[in-house]
Amino acid sequence: MAVTGTMRMAMAGLARMPGTGLAVLLVLGLVFLGLWAAGVPGLGPVAGLAGLAVLIATGVLAGLRWLAERRAADERRDSFALMGADSAPCFSTDGEGRIVLRNAAAEARFGGAADGVTEALGQVTLFPGSLLARLLEEARRDGAARQDVPTAEGVLRLAVHRSGEDRFLWRVDTFGLAGADAPVAPRP
Repeated sequence: MAVTGTMRMAMAGLARMPGTGLAVLLVLGLVFLGLWAAGVPGLGPVAGLAGLAVLIATGVLAGLRWLAERRAADERRDSFALMGADSAPCFSTDGEGRIVLRNAAAEARFGGAADGVTEALGQVTLFPGSLLARLLEEARRDGAARQDVPTAEGVLRLAVHRSGEDRFLWRVDTFGLAGADAPVAPRP
């Protein structure tokens, strides 16, 4: 089934809808049905139909919300599956740079305690915040960005790709200094 861009945006909006909104609709539908069941004069069938309509709409919205959450989880899993077995450290982050997933190489290199890419890369670079913010903004705009960063051990190539509406894949390649055993980064 093909999903249009408009439908994808609507489903993403439903996924962010707070559960309290659906709970309020559910209660409203039950109140209308209660008024119908109590036989309140002047509200009989109208209240029953309104309650039934609100409950059906709540069920449809809940189902669409579940589908949107499921689709978002599948997209995250599928996009990260490409990098899961990569020998280079890779991270999947949200739009704020918070790490959602990391591969084994990232876990080995940066540990599992870092909550964000800035914190993880702060172990190997000075002042990573502005660099990572710039790369993230460029990836939002252009779909991808990269930067080579000199370090004491060699060159760190940071690459980020937009993998969803608010998801990004980061890859960290390390190239040794000339004369070292590790490969040297090619000139762009």
